[in-house]
Amino acid sequence: MKRRKTGMADDDAPSKSLGIRIQGKIASKMSTKGLAKQVVDGPTSDLIDNCYKIAKTYLESKKDAEKIMKNMIKLVVKVAILSRNNMFTKEEITHLQNFQKKFKTLAITIISFYEVDFTFDGEYMIKILNESRELLELSVKNHLTDKSLKRIDNVYSFYSDPKVLDKLFLPDSSYRPFLENIVNALNKLIDNGEL
Repeated sequence: MKRRKTGMADDDAPSKSLGIRIQGKIASKMSTKGLAKQVVDGPTSDLIDNCYKIAKTYLESKKDAEKIMKNMIKLVVKVAILSRNNMFTKEEITHLQNFQKKFKTLAITIISFYEVDFTFDGEYMIKILNESRELLELSVKNHLTDKSLKRIDNVYSFYSDPKVLDKLFLPDSSYRPFLENIVNALNKLIDNGEL
């Protein structure tokens, strides 16, 4: 993670910055699908697992699918570390709150497209995904390295690919079981107030 200027005294800044960088490095090394499933449980674990299955099936490559999942997990962990250490400015917090709202809109849209056959609107879905990506980037761009910012592109590029989305939302798609599990997980997260 990048070091950014804060309002702390000069004596405090290096140690806090070093601590956050160490946490970020540890998170990067430990960000695997298996570990994520141990750390998170229930609906979030199901969501990660089924997103991975979609990527693995579509790409026909376990390695490429694992890269996407690792990138997703690393981003979630790094944002959590930044948040826990109060590193976001007021403006960045606003962007992050807007990202959370947009992500909930995305979740509701996915549920709706799944539950009502032939309602899928790829352009609308891609629009929401791109808005979500922009808000996330605005939230973290002053804190993460270029490599970490490229992880955002990697994750969003795959899941906002029109070909992937078209296959995913076909009513008779072979991806339907994965999508059903994602929808169930999203519904649980919404019901539990976690989304």
